[in-house]
Amino acid sequence: MAKSDILFQTNDKTVRKRAEVNMASELQSKVKIENKIEKSSLFDENSNANSR
Repeated sequence: MAKSDILFQTNDKTVRKRAEVNMASELQSKVKIENKIEKSSLFDENSNANSR
């Protein structure tokens, strides 16, 4: 929330760009974490199926 507020309140291009980059990298790290969780849960399902 706070970062997007900064984006709208400032006209300084460097500050805007920095905030955009921060938000983009935050999104990327969230996606990476979600992918890891999905992969690990898939792996768990496979190992459970193999152990049956």
